[in-house]
Amino acid sequence: MTEGPTVGTPEGAVADDAASDGHRTRVAMPVARFDDPHMQDFARHPERTERFIALFLLVGIAGVIVVIIGLVLLIEGIRHKFMKNLRTSQMNARTRRVVRWLGTIGTSARGVVFALAGVLVIEAAITHDAAKSGGIDKALLTLRDRPFGMVLLTAAALGLVVFGVYGLCEARWRKV
Repeated sequence: MTEGPTVGTPEGAVADDAASDGHRTRVAMPVARFDDPHMQDFARHPERTERFIALFLLVGIAGVIVVIIGLVLLIEGIRHKFMKNLRTSQMNARTRRVVRWLGTIGTSARGVVFALAGVLVIEAAITHDAAKSGGIDKALLTLRDRPFGMVLLTAAALGLVVFGVYGLCEARWRKV
């Protein structure tokens, strides 16, 4: 006789619950897996799984929103949209070129890192593994673990440093 529910396969949505008299009752489970000991409470109470699924759906939607924000930042950087917020008339031509270059590289790098963080949130929602989610730090560590990871991580870090320098320029010449 087993203690508590046994977990179905990832494809299966059925858990067996051994009753005290030795008979097994099949319980339909709309959630993929309950490997995590913290998730066993959901396996014992199937009515909670709907709220659980809704929560992961909301997390997935939040991840999509973060990816969209990252893509908007990337496009803003590539199209130089940030320049419309600056008092370019107070800059000489060389300064304008440098600020445009800093803004393009920095804003684009920021957008890529945001989008990567959003993808990690989406992955966590799909796999029901909150440990896969994370912020900017997790996104950068994910870059490190990929092929050519140190090159990618260095490029992202330099891009964020460039964004920081652009932020100083924006503080100096931003239209108020």
